[in-house]
Amino acid sequence: MMRYTDPLAIEYLNKLRRLKTAAQKTVDNIARWEVNLANKDKELAAPIACYGEKTGQAKPGSSVVERLALREEMLREKINRAKVALYNLRQDIYKLEMPLEYLLLEERDITTEHFLEGYNWSFIGTSRHRSRQWAYNKGVQGVKNLAGILRRPEFAELIRSYLTADSVSDCAG
Repeated sequence: MMRYTDPLAIEYLNKLRRLKTAAQKTVDNIARWEVNLANKDKELAAPIACYGEKTGQAKPGSSVVERLALREEMLREKINRAKVALYNLRQDIYKLEMPLEYLLLEERDITTEHFLEGYNWSFIGTSRHRSRQWAYNKGVQGVKNLAGILRRPEFAELIRSYLTADSVSDCAG
């Protein structure tokens, strides 16, 4: 397999891989939390006494049922937040994949704007730069270079592997 050394192209494809990995982890977490939520009835059926219930010194809101209800509510909120985050991740992945798919279809009329739409200017890493505008301008220039780099035929195989990869271990390069 050929080694790809262009750092900008590799960084773009690695960002896509990281987003896909994060999306997969989010899907796994949501599934696990929904199973926990489904099993809550088993926990409610178990006769557990919290500290102070037997002696009558329990604080308000400290009964097992109340604590489990609070836990269930927090878990539902956590699942909803994760679903929103997953939606946003999928949008980001779509924006990054679309120009790559255009390249694979060999539509040579792809423009820099196709990449700019999916290209987050913070991708450059603004922590390394003093000015956000400078980083954005640098990013625009980088995208112009990136579109040319990824058009090269030797990147077609690598792009295909990143588009079809579901996890980090599936990615080539």
